Amino acid sequence: LDGKPAAWSPAVQTLLRRTLGFRGATITDALEAVALTRHRPVASTAVLAAQAGTDLLLVTGSEAESDAVLR
Repeated sequence: LDGKPAAWSPAVQTLLRRTLGFRGATITDALEAVALTRHRPVASTAVLAAQAGTDLLLVTGSEAESDAVLR
């Protein structure tokens, strides 16, 4: 919708919540996959997803990556 992966797209969140009336939780796919394909650190993709309005962030990689996302 806006050229960004759905995981960090405010346009996707707007479509789901305002246009379609979705009231449930939104969850990313594994952020490591998006980070690798977009050449970004996992923590950076997590921040973008949170800023877009995603409710739950899925981090499946190493403990170090999970810690970086938490920080």
